[in-house]
Amino acid sequence: METHVVVFMENSKEERNIISSLKTAGIRISKARSFGELHSYFSSTMVAAVVIPLSITHRYHINPRNHLYEAKSPIAIITWNSEKENTIETKIFCMREGSNDDLLAAENLRKAEKISLLVRASGVIEEKVNVLARDCSPAYVAEGSLLPELTLHRKMRSILEVIAAAGYHGISSDDIIQQIWPDSHTDRLHDLQSYISKLRSSLQAVSNFNILYKDKQYSLVSNGE
Repeated sequence: METHVVVFMENSKEERNIISSLKTAGIRISKARSFGELHSYFSSTMVAAVVIPLSITHRYHINPRNHLYEAKSPIAIITWNSEKENTIETKIFCMREGSNDDLLAAENLRKAEKISLLVRASGVIEEKVNVLARDCSPAYVAEGSLLPELTLHRKMRSILEVIAAAGYHGISSDDIIQQIWPDSHTDRLHDLQSYISKLRSSLQAVSNFNILYKDKQYSLVSNGE
């Protein structure tokens, strides 16, 4: 099933980069430029997530948790904030299982984690990554994350973000190497395979995601897919 995401737009450079990152992953994008449009999507459309700048929630004194109950289906609200050196920090607000259909809620959570990762991938990658966090209210998922308290080597982090941004179609070893080592004149295939092996071990230990290699393409998938 196609993943549908609504992005609240003020036409900033960061928002355009976020949309580009999501589209690259094969995600269907709708844009909302007012809260009226946003509520319309909530009440009448099956969407996986709404992506909104944290600054908007502060400016209009909006508490994302208050809007989740208006949704037609299990939905996530993902707030983002531009940090130093153009890195992106995200936070997920999501209905816990039991609040709606359990299977739908669990599937939506997996999608929200991947969407959040793609949003962060639209920024510049730094050594210490902003950890994905969720709201602690009992009405929402409060435990676990895609990469909880996990600090990766810069190259490993870069490779993970490149694979995630490639979406369902995946990305070849040559294309990853070109992005990670653009000026290298040596064969980096062994280095890449070593980093991906370590990434797989790290992901298996802390998340529901894994790196799949199929038809000579790497892609980030949930273990349920």
